[in-house]
Amino acid sequence: MQITINGKAYQLYFGIKFIRELDAKYWFGEETVKFGAGLENAWFKLQSHDLVILNDVLAAALSTQFVFTDADFDNFFAAQTEEQLDQLYVDLVKNLETQPMTVKRVKQYEANLKAVSVANNPDEEEKKAPKKSTKA
Repeated sequence: MQITINGKAYQLYFGIKFIRELDAKYWFGEETVKFGAGLENAWFKLQSHDLVILNDVLAAALSTQFVFTDADFDNFFAAQTEEQLDQLYVDLVKNLETQPMTVKRVKQYEANLKAVSVANNPDEEEKKAPKKSTKA
């Protein structure tokens, strides 16, 4: 996936450095025992068009090429139409769901969210389940 910043095209990379950059920024636990949740956080928040996560994802995906500053983001954002930004969010989510280094973690997170949702809403799961016949 490529984006253009200040008239120059850049390839976005979704490799291990990308994951480490996001995990360093978004983690839970204690300082001595950190659990990175950056990739999961990015996937989830990109779907709601969160502006801060967009900046962080672009910075992480460009980190192998240069330091993407807040000023770079401001300029990039100002140059985009609303439709371009909407498509960027969609494209980033699709990349996180398909890139070799991210696909498994994203799919596992999605499955975990569904499991939690079902656990918290057992009535919803019953509505989806086919009714058993009471006839003998």
